[in-house]
Amino acid sequence: MTPRDRGVAREGFTLVELVITLGVFGIILAAGLAFMVIQNRAFTRGSERLLVVQSLRYVVQQLEIDLQAAGSNVPRGQPRMVYAGSDVIAFTGDHTSNLRNDISAVYVDIDAPNGWVQAPLGPTTLPLVGVNWPDTAYLTAGGTNSPAELIILYFEPDTSTVRADDFVLKRRVNNREPEVVARQLLRQGSTPFFRYYQRRDFASQTSVLDSLPDTALPLFHAVKIHGSAGDTGMSARGDSIRAVRVSYRVTNGLTGASEQFAEVSRVINLPNMGARALRTCGAQPILGVPLLLSQVVNSAGDPAVRLDWDPAVDELAGERDVVRYVIYRRLTTDPEWGDPYLSIPAGAPLYVYDDTSIEIGSSYEYAISAQDCTPTLSGLSSPVQILVM
Repeated sequence: MTPRDRGVAREGFTLVELVITLGVFGIILAAGLAFMVIQNRAFTRGSERLLVVQSLRYVVQQLEIDLQAAGSNVPRGQPRMVYAGSDVIAFTGDHTSNLRNDISAVYVDIDAPNGWVQAPLGPTTLPLVGVNWPDTAYLTAGGTNSPAELIILYFEPDTSTVRADDFVLKRRVNNREPEVVARQLLRQGSTPFFRYYQRRDFASQTSVLDSLPDTALPLFHAVKIHGSAGDTGMSARGDSIRAVRVSYRVTNGLTGASEQFAEVSRVINLPNMGARALRTCGAQPILGVPLLLSQVVNSAGDPAVRLDWDPAVDELAGERDVVRYVIYRRLTTDPEWGDPYLSIPAGAPLYVYDDTSIEIGSSYEYAISAQDCTPTLSGLSSPVQILVM
């Protein structure tokens, strides 16, 4: 091989070939980087979407756990649905117990204080609505405090963000500090967070449910004793609720094109709301309170005899089966009481009745008796006389 031939064999790429090669490689590299950027953005959006969906599912699961415990193991006389509103729902149920092997509670937490696993002993102010509940203590048939605690779920405007339309879902038991369940929650347009379904057909064994109009809200069980003769009207309407529809949206908290949404509307059944507590009316009710009389002038300017008495022993303790009070009246010259004068439904913290059917100059004698669900009457209170002047 000649030196000239060896020189030709040692020749490499030309400058033009090198430039073309680098250009092609750059195009391929740029396309690869662009593809990676697109894939990374898609992965990020997918991850954010997954987080939003997971948050959505978490909120639904927590609401189902709490709401399905409403009305469980509630003693007779204690209301199940305390408050039903568009943003707030408050109910009682044996959600948690601190006793081992407690088969009545939904969950067992042996480290939970008694104030977290029993009915509140004093009134608590419901958040956002400003009403107090309860005004009495609820006891079991054995005389112990009720195991059904007060659970409050509410959507509160979130003041910790710059948005003006987002909410935080909070959960509170009795008078405990509320715990945050979830943030970055929005309304579905004008749809309220809570809607309710009530039982319409009570004649048959099959429950026929119908939606409760939003204009009928809120419902508050103002009557102290559930199922008492005075537990009627709007106070008792919450007793017919059998399901709750929960509707809301979840956002990832970002703005613009980066914001991700997910929404849900779920009907949650309340299987324990229709359960009936066993009523014990075996013994004669115990009255155990005196009757007080006074002459007053009522708001219309008419003279009246005012009757005052406290709840009977068996209304707040014992068998807790008092449903009404029977009033007896007679002239002091009459030898017999005769038929009852009238009856007053039980369920009040203090009983006051003004009798305006009186005559000036007449002398009357009054007595009261407590009646249970048998029905059986207690013994009469000590008669009290009054001369109307």
